[in-house]
Amino acid sequence: MRTAARPATTRCLVVLLAWVGILAAITTIAQRYGFSDLAVDRAAIVHALAGDGLYAYRSPLTHLGTALPPPALFVVSPAVFLPLPLAGWLTALAGVAALGLSMIALVSPVARRYGRRPWPVVLAASALALTIEPVRAALGLGTLDLL
Repeated sequence: MRTAARPATTRCLVVLLAWVGILAAITTIAQRYGFSDLAVDRAAIVHALAGDGLYAYRSPLTHLGTALPPPALFVVSPAVFLPLPLAGWLTALAGVAALGLSMIALVSPVARRYGRRPWPVVLAASALALTIEPVRAALGLGTLDLL
């Protein structure tokens, strides 16, 4: 016999498992890439705020500069005041949220058209999207590509 509490418990369990999966994916990706682009962007912003040009900065280790467009400077500039791991995690979580919203917008109508419930299909498509290289690189490097 089904009760009203059982579907809510199942949904909570699915949401909990999705969050655990997202956190595990970001942890694995962050260990591989180390938010290196975000570190270069933060250093370039510090140089730009000191009066140097944004694009004049070169990393002493890699000799790479930033590729931030000037409007993105305002989005990334608060990350200068946070530790790099925290700024990287916040950027990655915002990227996963943007990816999830785009999956809802793109996959839900297709699932409804074929008579499927949209949430399982959206979760499956989002999990698959986390495995492709451009998404992994955007999350791990700390870029704003998903945003």
